Amino acid sequence: MHIMCLQISKYLHEVAAVSNRAQLHTAGKSYENKTIEYLKISTGGSKKAIFINGGLHAREWISPAVVLYLINQLALNPSNNPVIDSILEKLDWYFLPVVNPDVYEYSSTTDRLWRKNRQPPPSGSCIGVDLNRNFGFNWNPAIGGSTYPCSEMYAGTKALTAPESAAVGKLMRDIHCHTIAYLDIHAYGQMWLWPWGYTANVLPSDLEDLKHYAKVGANAISKKYNTKFIIGGDATDLSAGGVDDYAKGVAGIQYSYTVELRDEGNYGFELPVNQIVPTGEVMLEGILAFAKELFVREGL
Repeated sequence: MHIMCLQISKYLHEVAAVSNRAQLHTAGKSYENKTIEYLKISTGGSKKAIFINGGLHAREWISPAVVLYLINQLALNPSNNPVIDSILEKLDWYFLPVVNPDVYEYSSTTDRLWRKNRQPPPSGSCIGVDLNRNFGFNWNPAIGGSTYPCSEMYAGTKALTAPESAAVGKLMRDIHCHTIAYLDIHAYGQMWLWPWGYTANVLPSDLEDLKHYAKVGANAISKKYNTKFIIGGDATDLSAGGVDDYAKGVAGIQYSYTVELRDEGNYGFELPVNQIVPTGEVMLEGILAFAKELFVREGL
């Protein structure tokens, strides 16, 4: 395993070792047999949970970095933030930093802007499935995906054929009974988006609630460094087989979103190192406000 993946795995093991709030788990294996690891952060008891993952598209390096920042803040609380302690008494958290570890490594050594996984198609020489077109809720390559293996949006031969998407899908189904919210962290664009991505003709029955919680998160983000996030529906850029559609439509996780981090396009996928911590800081503000509003409004 490449040093970047090793460092992340080592950090997750260290957090689990030093924090009595954190437990390390395995969701499954990647195509190249790398372990897909996640942490559950909990103070015990029976509580609702929020699930956050990153690294679905490995060229989006800021995504795993921000998930790791959130882990550090919630599991270790280095600034002794009383809001974090209060939130942890009310909600559990699942954090999976790198869904796509094969390509997180590959993008750091071979092709910085690689998007898909490293799984070969049944025939042909082009490699990789776009994990965010491979989930099994109204899977349809004709809607924002492709049946052409050389396309960056190749959706696979059928839903959940990529081991990485299959692993995350299974984890969602395993924890769905007590998981109330899901955030899929991407870059870039500064957006907080709700399902559905597969169609603009059908709206979620709880659309107003989805909008409300997205607005709470985005407003909290804007108060830190004046970072403006817009809120909206996935259907502004139609694509079927998305993970947040699956989270809501199959796993039944009610408040499921895609969050696109910094920036608005100046640096795109190659965000400078000096923006990692500020990006983590604004996202922390967003998820704490989001979680607090969920707890209060849902009467958890």
